[in-house]
Amino acid sequence: MDGQTSSLTGPGASCGAHILSVLCSAAMCGRLRRTVCLCGALATLLWAHACSGETRDLPRNLLEASTTPPAPLPQGTDCKVVRVKERKAPSSNHLAITEGSFASIDPALVHETAGNMVASQMFEGLLLAGHGNLKTRYGHADSYTISEDGKIYTFHLREGLEWSDGTPITTDDFVWSWRRALEPTTAAQAAFLFQDIKGAMAFHSSKGTWDDVGIRADRETGTLTVELAHPAPYFLSLVSEVNFALAPRHVIEAHGDKWLKPKNIVVNGPYIMVVHRNHDRVVMKRNESYWDRKAVRIEKLSFFETESETTAYQWYKTGLVQIATPIPNETVTKLRSQCRQDLILTPNLCTYYLTFNTGNYGGKVNLNRASRKTLLAKIKGLSEGQADAIIAYRAENTFSAPGELKNVPGIDGGFVSKVRHQLMVKDRPQPFQNAKIRKAVDLAIDKEALIAQVLGGDRIAATHLVHEGFADEGFSFAPGSPFDPEKARALLASAGYPGGKGFPTVELVYNTYETHKVIAEYVQRQLKENLGIRITIGNMEWKSLLDKMYNHEFYISRSSWCVDYPDPLSFLEVFTSGHENNYGSYENPEYDRLVKQAREETDPAVRNQLLVRTEEIFNRDQPVIPVYFYTHIYLKHPALKGYLPHVMDRHLLRDSYYESFAQDR
Repeated sequence: MDGQTSSLTGPGASCGAHILSVLCSAAMCGRLRRTVCLCGALATLLWAHACSGETRDLPRNLLEASTTPPAPLPQGTDCKVVRVKERKAPSSNHLAITEGSFASIDPALVHETAGNMVASQMFEGLLLAGHGNLKTRYGHADSYTISEDGKIYTFHLREGLEWSDGTPITTDDFVWSWRRALEPTTAAQAAFLFQDIKGAMAFHSSKGTWDDVGIRADRETGTLTVELAHPAPYFLSLVSEVNFALAPRHVIEAHGDKWLKPKNIVVNGPYIMVVHRNHDRVVMKRNESYWDRKAVRIEKLSFFETESETTAYQWYKTGLVQIATPIPNETVTKLRSQCRQDLILTPNLCTYYLTFNTGNYGGKVNLNRASRKTLLAKIKGLSEGQADAIIAYRAENTFSAPGELKNVPGIDGGFVSKVRHQLMVKDRPQPFQNAKIRKAVDLAIDKEALIAQVLGGDRIAATHLVHEGFADEGFSFAPGSPFDPEKARALLASAGYPGGKGFPTVELVYNTYETHKVIAEYVQRQLKENLGIRITIGNMEWKSLLDKMYNHEFYISRSSWCVDYPDPLSFLEVFTSGHENNYGSYENPEYDRLVKQAREETDPAVRNQLLVRTEEIFNRDQPVIPVYFYTHIYLKHPALKGYLPHVMDRHLLRDSYYESFAQDR
């Protein structure tokens, strides 16, 4: 990975044009060999990184894999080495990387990849993500114990911890920060990450009190005790997430929602923000009050924001940034053909999919059709008596406008004005409430061809949600349906749209990036050719897409999920009823029951069976169109050390350095 290859005799001689030649496709593998080929493909991706000749301990499985695979590529898979101009090491101890748009960098509110990356450099919790692996490290805690039943975790804080302004840090800060993330008024989309803690979700949903939540601090002993509702073997990984990091109470109370401005911000992590220009850049400097400041070797960080793959690549070429991602597919193909060892391809526990809106557009409630249960669940503040009154009223009347709700006995105009934006009286065409149609659309898209012919073969086509890398952990994933346009047409006809006739025009929305556009255009063509369905496509910036998804104002949306903790449940739980990130409003009581049961099950074999059954239901109901399993593709300056691949894409830049600036501090 580091340095340039100048001959065919070095360790990188075999990588490049054919480095991914063993990536499996339907033609190469066949259905029965899919899992074996996947593992080979992932090993190949890892080996591509190891072309630099660096050696490390071999990973036991995919979830520990970060840099070194078990074996090189087969003999003869060489490539044409092209001499490229040597990239000079940066003249200053400054690391600049590309990053996408982010919705928030508040630890409590972070819920997407870009925000996680930026916030993680400034805010730290009890534990840290592993350096190139999934073994958590100590952060603000210097030790912990776990009870024999696996339900009580006791963390001991380091002594002498301080905020960047010199204010002491105590265990009370963790209690306050975690409570803030769970407060209903905070409206944190990642609050679900705390759900394994006893009483946490009851408090978050205003059905319980804080006294019932299993979080206790003892300031005298410097310990934080966490009681879980059930054993959760992945809990330590969760605690290393930025959502479990500290937030400065004294600053938030002083500055309110302006506390993240550079002039106000106070942090406890290795870096502190000094510049934040929206849609442009974030600049950070070392936090000299950080507990492990001597280990932080890069003096300055810059995150340059872009939603263009071409721009990211150009910034790397010109030397503006030392890490660039994502980059155009055609550029990846070209660089692989040149054996470019600054091009890194590694597996990533993320799945790219298209989400169907299975509910009403905008998540609105149809006053003329909604059941009593739906009325109570969807209309905020509605009482059971008021729901009964609505049912009785519409037995003799038809609502012609949301405002007519005030005619129902027991409901006044003030209440109606507060909730009318949630109401409708006539359904907007919503074809994807029909599972047959969702399945037909999925079957009509040739994902293998998309990967091989359009995206350059650097990803692995998916037919189901849970990443197949978990097979190495003993999880028997449930395969979805392969490309079958004939069956797709039959399903669409049985749903009332033979040959696509009469099917309403719907829009597929996606956020700016060239690859998203290419995929949207491909899906648009496939549905027209294979089903006779015409769809439009709409492009928007990331924040706008998030708003649309959060408000359920879409028909089909580009989406993806990257695991928050290394377990199949991290994929499946997102689609439980009412989950903050269940943008498509998918609901199935049996699915919810199985997810809950799997979460609480301690027998690995039984738990695996429950998870497989859960994914089988998901495949049958088809609330999303799985497209591919991610490969993290990026360019990294050869002089930069310590930036290791990570299957969960967790990178703490405190670990990175340039050898020319690696003197002890």
